[in-house]
Amino acid sequence: MFINSYYKAYINIWKYYWGRALKETGLALDVRGARLESDISYMEELSRHRKIMPLNQFYPPVIYDSAVIEDNATLIGQIVLGHKVYVGYGCVLKADMYAVRIGHLSAVGDNTQIQCSHSRLPEQILPSVSIGQNVKIGNNCIITSALIDDDVVIGDRSLVLEGSQIERGAQIGPDSYVPPGRVIPAHQYWEGRPVQFVRELKVEQISQ
Repeated sequence: MFINSYYKAYINIWKYYWGRALKETGLALDVRGARLESDISYMEELSRHRKIMPLNQFYPPVIYDSAVIEDNATLIGQIVLGHKVYVGYGCVLKADMYAVRIGHLSAVGDNTQIQCSHSRLPEQILPSVSIGQNVKIGNNCIITSALIDDDVVIGDRSLVLEGSQIERGAQIGPDSYVPPGRVIPAHQYWEGRPVQFVRELKVEQISQ
């Protein structure tokens, strides 16, 4: 069983490199032909950015067709995106070591980075990132090896570090710092650097 899986992975890698070589050869021939025809279209700079970059064949990305990934976002490795997930411009989801999972109807703001820690963590802390359903993450945030439950809102420019747990319906204010291992109780609003409790949230204030 393992040998068959290894063989299939090897064949897929071989196909990828041969396909890449043929594609690059075709592009080079296209440029030569355009020059001979005095066609200046080859001089136009095109982006070669790849939005989705699987690192191996054993853990391919799992992404719903309804998910929206903006053109210059980057998804690396073991990414799992649910139904109608939105990933904004300039986002980097880096799952090169462990998985990054984002539940249905969640949104990640522009220029936000979500990553798994490479450092050694205590046994009770999972190095992966799990984000629940209907979560709103603001712009320019950094999320590292955290557990975020459903209906959570994280304000712009916030930093959420290793082992943090934000429970259902909690909200983090803008420019906040959630230190490693901090647990934010459900249905509460916290903010500050580091975050501190501000108030209990009313039912109508919780993300629906």
